[in-house]
Amino acid sequence: MRKKIIICALSVLLLILSGVLAFYLHGQNRPIAGLSGDNRTLLRVWMLHSPGGAARWVETQLSAYERQHPGVLIYLRQVSADELTAEETLLPDVVLYRPGDITDPDGLFLPISGDAPIFAGLLSGGRQVAYPLCWGAWVLAVDSAYDPQTAATPAPTTLLGHPSSTLSPEQTPALFPLEKADAANCPLLSPGGCALYALREIFVNQAYPRWTDDFAQLPSDTVYQRFRERKCASAMLTTGQVVAFSGLTSAGKGFPFRVMVGQTVTTEQVLLSSICAGAQDGAADLLSFLVSRGAQEQLVHQGLFSVREDLALYPSGWAAEVEQAARRGITMPDAFQSDEALRQKAWQDFR
Repeated sequence: MRKKIIICALSVLLLILSGVLAFYLHGQNRPIAGLSGDNRTLLRVWMLHSPGGAARWVETQLSAYERQHPGVLIYLRQVSADELTAEETLLPDVVLYRPGDITDPDGLFLPISGDAPIFAGLLSGGRQVAYPLCWGAWVLAVDSAYDPQTAATPAPTTLLGHPSSTLSPEQTPALFPLEKADAANCPLLSPGGCALYALREIFVNQAYPRWTDDFAQLPSDTVYQRFRERKCASAMLTTGQVVAFSGLTSAGKGFPFRVMVGQTVTTEQVLLSSICAGAQDGAADLLSFLVSRGAQEQLVHQGLFSVREDLALYPSGWAAEVEQAARRGITMPDAFQSDEALRQKAWQDFR
């Protein structure tokens, strides 16, 4: 009896060992993406920050690229600037970020060039290593309660397939409602930085409203929240915030407002891309795909704007005005100066 038990135990053990050996040998023959000798490639993409809505666009387009390139796998990861620049970091193939996220690019990135007709003003601040993928802008949102009564009814325009709370050109007053806004506790709120350059463009032919002590002192999210709570008559918002508030207003959770746009665009709301030193060959092809017409046309679903000079996404409304302003002139500050340095310079230039 004991002998039979031992024989059965040995048989089971041999079966287990055979299974483990077969699995190991099978695993040894499986290709490792990006490291094997076959045609498969693993591209590692790290994202630091992005303008509102850009992260979703990136995810969608990376999936589209994988479908069009069956031999490519893309690994997208959110990281901090400290993790990217740490000495022990194994750099990815591509980094996505906004101006100000990285202040010392030396040794990190390779020069980039491409054939797409990119706005020159979005390339000049990138030191030839930062390639723009999409952008947003700063605009002035004005509570329609401060406009003349004839202009206070929202027009049935649309943005992203939803009704927009902005007013049609026939209803929109040409100038800022200075007298009524100045009577408010807070006529105007604005963050610092590029918002001040945009504000100067908007008020180039008219006087500024009265400023409160927190003018140019609050972060963008706080300015947006105060405008939502009607604690100011007007506010400098990002185009992404305008899209978000238009959605709230359409759902009955906001209020009618209109948007004023400058004659040109100065913005740091840009999604930039860079190819890291030692990156795989497919990295450059991926960036070319992201600035292709097909990929750029999908930006409309996020309320973002194309970096291509030959592509307009919005036929009418305030978003079309932003595109027109960009065609008159668009500028991105130095992509690698700190946020604080940008705020200080913008305040000095504004005053």
